[in-house]
Amino acid sequence: MPCPRGKFSFPGWNECRSWLNCSQIALQVHATRRFHHGITKRVWHANWNGYQVVFINCSEKDAVKREQCSRGMHNMEKLQGKFVTRLIGSCPEKLQIVTMYYKHGTLRFLDNLFRSRRHRLYKYDNIQTRFQLTVEYVKVLDYLHSSPIGVRVMCDSPYLDKLLDQYLITDDFHVVVNDVDGLEEVTEEGGCHKWQNVSFSSKGQLTKELAERLGWPNESEPLPFHLRPVFDEKIDIWKIPWVVEKLLGKVKGSSFAKNELRKIMEKCHAINPQQRPTANEVLQELLRVQQLIVDHRYET
Repeated sequence: MPCPRGKFSFPGWNECRSWLNCSQIALQVHATRRFHHGITKRVWHANWNGYQVVFINCSEKDAVKREQCSRGMHNMEKLQGKFVTRLIGSCPEKLQIVTMYYKHGTLRFLDNLFRSRRHRLYKYDNIQTRFQLTVEYVKVLDYLHSSPIGVRVMCDSPYLDKLLDQYLITDDFHVVVNDVDGLEEVTEEGGCHKWQNVSFSSKGQLTKELAERLGWPNESEPLPFHLRPVFDEKIDIWKIPWVVEKLLGKVKGSSFAKNELRKIMEKCHAINPQQRPTANEVLQELLRVQQLIVDHRYET
């Protein structure tokens, strides 16, 4: 059930409980196996009172990385809602949080999910399901670009696989943003001021691949090493066509959907960021095409 900020519930509950505090996390949350060891934090599959949860612990001593973890916790709390991973508890003093566990994993491994015999989801590998996930992804962007804490842009995902890993598929096949450490507020100065793993040629020029992925207008334009591109939320729009291509795959009806979306996808790749559509404009076009898919009644 929907819960106000500061509370949580699990599927099947008819009540909301307050977020777990530091002592409750220490006594009641038991890690079972490690999922992931990232740059700034460790992520564990855990158990809380018989429920599967995710326990995240930022154990970094480096002040900059601890600040990044703290920012991620703040973002997670302030953005709580149906488009964000559900928060179960937090301990700011120890930089620990507990979140809902979603068994389907990230958008990056959608193809593997459909092929997995474990979940027996192969019968859902069709244009209807894939297009709905695409709609869900853009709904999340639309929410982040008009969030309660300002316009937010994803600054920690310059490459497709990295980007798709930021989003989880819920058990009932919705999409939520999960890793929010890299969300930056868009101000008059821009949004993403610093990019990790930015590669330049020996002459200090952006490589062609990076220019294409980041939307830099001219890949041959010299860029001094001490400078970095500054991007607002329109860099999220630039990435939408690659996400659409990945999520729709090659199932029956995908060619029809991609053809219908061709014009809006071309607009997403406008060199001038101001000429790119908003996330909501892309969403409205997706909803139009989704209705066409329903009318065509594509079979799997």
